[in-house]
Amino acid sequence: MPGGSGPVPLAVPLLLIGSGFGISLAILDGAAISSVDSARAGMAAGLFNTVRITGEVVALAVLGALITTLTRTDLAARYGEPVAASATSRLLQGDMVGAVPAGVAPAAFAESATAAYAGALHVALWILSALSLLGAVVVGRLTATRREDGDTKPRLRARPARAI
Repeated sequence: MPGGSGPVPLAVPLLLIGSGFGISLAILDGAAISSVDSARAGMAAGLFNTVRITGEVVALAVLGALITTLTRTDLAARYGEPVAASATSRLLQGDMVGAVPAGVAPAAFAESATAAYAGALHVALWILSALSLLGAVVVGRLTATRREDGDTKPRLRARPARAI
């Protein structure tokens, strides 16, 4: 997406991501709660949300470190390690003006920095896509129930009716 294009081109992808994330969390939260006794539903919801948020925090830290490392590596190849270290720190804080090394044209550096960051982001997103796909396969395999005929197609398990 070209710089300066505004929020409109991002609206649809962001709405799709947000909707998908929200729907999936609601389904998973419901599954966590419905898999335990109603007396323990609060505990199940609390445990699920604790694990989910912890996973998100760790994932964001790893993603940030990966993007920083890839951006810095790309800039080091162009400008050398000392310049790349300082520039990457400033760039990822949003300080494009302060990141420009001495003796380098700001427009040329902005183009290089943008390409380095975009490249790092693309790599990170492909890795996240692969991990998401792997996670979906693992969850599918774990939730599949073996029938007597050996078929492992996922199917819903019937829950016994509760007396009112």
